[in-house]
Amino acid sequence: MDLKQSSVELASNLEENHDYVIEAIKNLECSEGFRLLNFELVSSIDDQGKKQSMYYITRQGLMSLVMGFTGPKFAKWKERFIEGFDAIEKEIAEMSDFTDFLKGNLDKLNAITIDQEIDSVPEGRLRGKKEKELISLETKVNPRP
Repeated sequence: MDLKQSSVELASNLEENHDYVIEAIKNLECSEGFRLLNFELVSSIDDQGKKQSMYYITRQGLMSLVMGFTGPKFAKWKERFIEGFDAIEKEIAEMSDFTDFLKGNLDKLNAITIDQEIDSVPEGRLRGKKEKELISLETKVNPRP
């Protein structure tokens, strides 16, 4: 998953002018390949309805860019930046673990749902196609001796 931040958001978070951030990106000493992978130039409409250039910046691009900023304000921001991305990565990992768990147990979950639907139909009152399909599925999932 690509986590990105816009240069507009970055400027706001840093309490800096957006032009300052744009200039810092343009002056960043890095290879052209790194720049292309980590700084996506796009056009957007600002609050006044004017077209403006901005960048979508990857984590690697943000790290490279802000690590070059100096001063107490930027030092605090760098620490928050690292903590924030660590928290986001942890959440994504936990969601991925849960998704993997669900995928690994999908057959069991389906069988439980089918059993609950069949158990909810009173004995001797099986009518209609739906109920017959449930019995058929239940027999396939949980064959009885």
